[in-house]
Amino acid sequence: IRRPPRSTLVRSSAASDVHKRQLLISAKTGAGKTYFIRSLILSLYLHNSPCRIILNDINQSNRDLYRVCELNGSESEILMNINEINDELKVRASNFDKIDKFERIVVILEEYLAFINTLDKKQRDQVEKILKIIAATGRKYKINLIIITQITSATEINTGIRSNATNLVLGRLDKSQKLSLSVDAPIQNFGDNIKGQANISRDGRFISFLTPTVDFKNILEEIEKEYENSI
Repeated sequence: IRRPPRSTLVRSSAASDVHKRQLLISAKTGAGKTYFIRSLILSLYLHNSPCRIILNDINQSNRDLYRVCELNGSESEILMNINEINDELKVRASNFDKIDKFERIVVILEEYLAFINTLDKKQRDQVEKILKIIAATGRKYKINLIIITQITSATEINTGIRSNATNLVLGRLDKSQKLSLSVDAPIQNFGDNIKGQANISRDGRFISFLTPTVDFKNILEEIEKEYENSI
C-alpha cells in the first residue's frame, strides 16, 4: 500500500513519542480514550513512522481504520496476535545484536477489560504472563504495548503490567482513580466539555496536552482514495 503524503494532522510534542513507550491509558467513558488512540494511529500512519501498528479491539469500534493498521476483533484473533508477538519478542531477544534492523511494533489493546473478561482463568493467566513480559522487556526489542482501560486498579490490571507502564490519563480523575494509578502529581484539567485532554507522566511529573482536533471521516476518505489510485 502506498501511503499518502503528510497531512495536516499535527502531533502534540508532549505525546510525540508515546508509541515508543509501554503505556497504560485510563479514563472514564466519554473522556476521549478512543479519540486519542485513533489520533495516534493516524498520526503514525500519515507521518510515515517506521512501525507496524496492530490494533486489538474486542468491540470492533474502529473497523474504519483497516487501511492504516492491522485489526483484530475477535477473541481468537486477539489471542493469536498476543502469542505471535510473544514469539516475535523471543526471536528478537536471540538476535539482539541485529535489533536495529527490526521494525518497531506497536501493539494496542483497546477495551482491555472487556477482552480479558471473556477469557477463562487459564487463558487469562497466560495472556497476563505474556503481557507482563512485553511490558517489562519489549522496549529494548522495539515492541511497545499500549493498554486502554477505564479501570487500572491492581484487582483488574496485573501488577507486573502496571508497574512497567507509563501512565497516561485523559480527563478529570477522581480520588480512587488517582490512587489506582499511584498519581500524586496534580492533574491538569482544561474544562469538563473538552475531550482528549491528557496528562502523561514523564520524569516524575505530569505533562498536560490536548489531542489534536481531527476530521477522521475526511482523512480516512482521502486515504481510501489514495489506496484506490495506487492499484
